Amino acid sequence: MEYKKGSYRLETFGTMTTPDYVKNLLNNLTTTHITNIEVFDNIDSTSTYLQRNEKKTDNLVAIAHTQSAGRGRGTKQFDSPPGGMYMSIYKKTTLPPRLIPFVTVASALAVYDATQNCCNITPAIKWVNDVLIGDKKICGILVNGTMTDDVLDGFIAGIGVNLNTPQNAFASFTAARASSIAALSGQETNLARYIAAVLNAFERYTDGILSPDSRLALASTYGSRLSIIDKEVTIDDHRTIYRAKCLGIDEECRLLLQLPNGEKRALASGEIITIHH
Repeated sequence: MEYKKGSYRLETFGTMTTPDYVKNLLNNLTTTHITNIEVFDNIDSTSTYLQRNEKKTDNLVAIAHTQSAGRGRGTKQFDSPPGGMYMSIYKKTTLPPRLIPFVTVASALAVYDATQNCCNITPAIKWVNDVLIGDKKICGILVNGTMTDDVLDGFIAGIGVNLNTPQNAFASFTAARASSIAALSGQETNLARYIAAVLNAFERYTDGILSPDSRLALASTYGSRLSIIDKEVTIDDHRTIYRAKCLGIDEECRLLLQLPNGEKRALASGEIITIHH
């Protein structure tokens, strides 16, 4: 079924999307470019759907109530039971590949803002793309470039948030480190309004990435919301695993580290395995 409001177009596939959901989503959107949304009852992966959709338009958003093969980092899957927000955004872009990491930063900040504004909870960001409440992960983000004739011509930002998911819905290996906003706060959040808040913030943060001044402001905001500054962490940089102290981030959002021997490093990619308190 197709719904329209002003410049916005929302198409639903399935029966789970209620009129109230449509109303709350369209009434709370303030985006200028993100206007074309497709909502599915279930899909393998919203990011995979956008990747294989050869007719996708700029700023197309795919949303699913559940995913059967949600994508995580590397070969990992992202648990996607009912109650979560599973969404991917496709944008054509002239960004050079070196700036794509700022899309990940913008995605994390969008989730941070939406959680703070819609749920009255202040989360924290664990470099590079995990959003936490306490020590529990409530969000996963995966950004991939799209290519035409070996030239980067766009990106797909996949964002999954454990919003109203019951704690017992997580797989046993996930439940130890992940939770949902509802399980941690004791209250559910209107899903459609939350999606609109994420999209509004995502557009606001990504629109300025080509501007050096905007990137500096983005890096500064991101750095102020990290949970790991001045803490000892164990890092996997895809080559070795080691312990270091987090000093902050630089203007390109690389993680600045100091090793036990005093050596300093700027890390562009990797994973924080453990935060030592």
